[in-house]
Amino acid sequence: MGRLRERGTAAWRADARVQQLRAELAAAEEPGRRRLAEVLAAHEAVSKALDVAYLRAASLLLDHFQTGQWPPLRWPRGMRPPGGRPLPSWVRSVHARDARIWRYLPVTVPGDDGAGGADDHANLRYAVARAARTLRASELAHRLGPGEDQREQTRDDLAAVWQRARAYGDAVVALLAHDAQLLTAG
Repeated sequence: MGRLRERGTAAWRADARVQQLRAELAAAEEPGRRRLAEVLAAHEAVSKALDVAYLRAASLLLDHFQTGQWPPLRWPRGMRPPGGRPLPSWVRSVHARDARIWRYLPVTVPGDDGAGGADDHANLRYAVARAARTLRASELAHRLGPGEDQREQTRDDLAAVWQRARAYGDAVVALLAHDAQLLTAG
């Protein structure tokens, strides 16, 4: 579970850096804007790759927990830039494929059958299910594509999918941490 938390922390930090770079780009003068835009694109690609790694790890750990299996010995590897540096070709491929986030959306999740319950466990299961549903709604918007009047809304929805992936991972961490406390207390 510690590895999952580390991935979540890295994903949130990368997103914070992207937001900071966007603000710097908006305030930048013309001579440095192009270089700053390239740096921003590289950081966005790294942020997307970290979000996908967090989503994959959360889904994998939740699947193992639901089936009563031990946590995996080998975690899924995240998309890494060649040589550890985000080269322009790697950045373009990550952006072009949206870091393959659509492949790792959760299919079935606990609590997918209704609202939260009276105890913390049921509420956490519902939070995971709600986060999974919003992720699947993002996929639907991605597949349908925008109409003329909905282009900007769809673009905003697709940009929010990365935040939704992190929210799903955080919900899984909370659920598994709660269940781990129950196991050690009982």
